[in-house]
Amino acid sequence: MPSIREYAEVLFVPLFYVLVVVVAMAVVAFWSRTSGLRRWRYVLVLVAMVTYVISTPFLPNLLLRQLEDYYSQPALGGAIHGKNLIVVLASGGWLRVTRDGWTPELGEAGWVSTETGVQLWGRIGGTILFSGAPTPDSTDSDAARMARIAERMGVPADDIRIEPDSLDTHQNIQFSRQRIRRFHGPVWLVTTASHMMRSEAVARKFGLHMIPYPCFYRSDQHATVYSWIPSNNSPLVLERVLHEWIGLWYYRLRGWA
Repeated sequence: MPSIREYAEVLFVPLFYVLVVVVAMAVVAFWSRTSGLRRWRYVLVLVAMVTYVISTPFLPNLLLRQLEDYYSQPALGGAIHGKNLIVVLASGGWLRVTRDGWTPELGEAGWVSTETGVQLWGRIGGTILFSGAPTPDSTDSDAARMARIAERMGVPADDIRIEPDSLDTHQNIQFSRQRIRRFHGPVWLVTTASHMMRSEAVARKFGLHMIPYPCFYRSDQHATVYSWIPSNNSPLVLERVLHEWIGLWYYRLRGWA
């Protein structure tokens, strides 16, 4: 069961107060026939329900799990060591302005994707290709930053390639497709589990066979009492999930997936 401290954390969730206010207004609207809110009573109930749903982890986690469970990490038993191309997509992060220009910051997902790519390389060998996210002045990129980290983690520079120009998932695959087609051997695709469905859909559209190797799982596998308690993180998770689902359908409408 949640501790007193964990229940107290609800007090720091802004949507909790919005929910309290809307529920109070709905109660007044139903019980006071002279209140000007009465005509809005059903709307207030709907707003309260929506606020509760998006402020608790249950629905965002359910939708996120559907994305993440679509692909699973494959067994590596049949991989031939050294004859593999591992494509790692830039994931999340942000650009920071400094006095010397722009600096790419990977964020948690970017670090996990980099680490996963390096770990996969350590098990099956081959070449790692990092793709994506240039800075506005084109002096650096997430791909180059990930490559530098991989080199510090022990990957020889000769085994690292970068594609620093792509701005989105479609371009990630588009700008790397010639390298992928020329490669004689298995091609592995490393990206976050929630992003893998869209990435694989783009790869198939280009006629490329890439073995999905998802990472950075965020969803819980079953509901707990915490799933029904408002959380500041829930709207952020819901935004990421909707970004992926809407992005997938947008890509399909554009003919990219």
